[in-house]
Amino acid sequence: MPYTPITDELVVYIVRKTEQAILAMDDVLRHNPDQFAQLFGTRRWKGYFTGRTVNPTWKNTGASLTREQFEDVERIHNEITLELQTDLSLGNLDAAQRQAEFACGALAQSLRVDWTTDEGRNALQKVLRAMVRAWKGVRERNKGEPIETPSEPENPARVTAMPVEPAAPSLTLREVVLLWARHRSANAEAIKRTNRALDLFEQAVGKLPLEELTRATGAQFVRFLLDADARGFGNTTAKHQGTCITALLNVAVDEGLIEKIPFTIRIDRNVGARRREPWTDEQLRLMYSHALFTGRMSDTPRWQDVDPTDGRALLLLLQHTGARIGEIAQLRREDFQTRSSVTSIRITAEAGTVKTQESERVVPLAAHLLADPWFANWLEGVMVGTGNAMPTLCGRARGPGDTAGQWFRQFRAAVGLPPGELEGAHKFRHWIRTSLAEVDVSTETADSITGHSATGSSGRKDYTARASLKIMKDALDRLTYPATFSDA
Repeated sequence: MPYTPITDELVVYIVRKTEQAILAMDDVLRHNPDQFAQLFGTRRWKGYFTGRTVNPTWKNTGASLTREQFEDVERIHNEITLELQTDLSLGNLDAAQRQAEFACGALAQSLRVDWTTDEGRNALQKVLRAMVRAWKGVRERNKGEPIETPSEPENPARVTAMPVEPAAPSLTLREVVLLWARHRSANAEAIKRTNRALDLFEQAVGKLPLEELTRATGAQFVRFLLDADARGFGNTTAKHQGTCITALLNVAVDEGLIEKIPFTIRIDRNVGARRREPWTDEQLRLMYSHALFTGRMSDTPRWQDVDPTDGRALLLLLQHTGARIGEIAQLRREDFQTRSSVTSIRITAEAGTVKTQESERVVPLAAHLLADPWFANWLEGVMVGTGNAMPTLCGRARGPGDTAGQWFRQFRAAVGLPPGELEGAHKFRHWIRTSLAEVDVSTETADSITGHSATGSSGRKDYTARASLKIMKDALDRLTYPATFSDA
């Protein structure tokens, strides 16, 4: 197909179309907070998922922007303008070319422009300047200035082809994430895991359009994942990453973006896999002989700026409930409750994030923990009012679970526990599960305590009821817990 000549008339049209389109988009988004939240709540302006937790100001939207939402809108507009100004100063015309091709695509399917010529680059510079002007106009609107949206420019007379719908851009798996999140009602943590897998996928094969994915692409990704020396993880983690990519491909098929899944990721998680073991008695003795538990808490460093009181409460709750570290770290005062005379903790998505639907649960506190004088005193203070139960674990962008994990890593090093991914707080869950099995507690009760999904037949998955608080407490009270300072 021959190139369409770049005429002054065509360039003027593209420039005007660019300014009109940006300001018209702002007209729509500024009066539709819900749509703004969908487009920018967890995304950079160029449309790539960041994987960040959704800003709490966008969890609820109304008919107009709140003050907090407006401040976020203003920040995004400033970032877009600054990035375009940087492109202008560096001579980076990529964004301008995308905008120009959008404008040309709206004119005629046969319109093909060579942007690599001197005339093409000069035209793109004008388009980029128009983009900066338009976004500056958007920023002026943030100040309450009545910046009008230009009318739709007339088509240049020398482009004779009939207008057609612009061709759909090539999509990558990155653009499927939003669709997948809606299909699966994915929470922020699941989105973060999926984006980490996508980062690895793009590192292995590049940002390929969906239609270019082949069996060879899948094989290349598998080889990349299984290079344990380069990746630093084993087959189990590799399989998890592959599962995330497969889930995106399934949604792409469901949405009609591709006809069939182009490749299958098969990874045997048992090859070379190390199993996470529960804490040994010797390791627990090391843990509870630290100054944090021996009456000299003032000698404990504030790792990650976490107060030793919050660290001690965290470890005691992990030991006695087998909950995930993030579930404990995000607990609020109001999540400590007395139900039917049973003192319990409530693990709920209202406090932050939970892994699965089954993770939302109420777990009784064992008599051994409640008999600990230090913990009993701490609990009495916590069960008053509202707010974070362990406040120094909270307030950071990375979330209380990550902060708690970093703190525990430094605590492990201080007491001489082994390093490594398999030596983290998850070992408390394995200790609880192993200990419950040793005293013949049923799998159903153990699942209710730890928030595991039921496995096995579809009947068991669908109809297994959660154990009562009394049954769970009886089970936890049958365990032999390690001695802490208070009962040593």
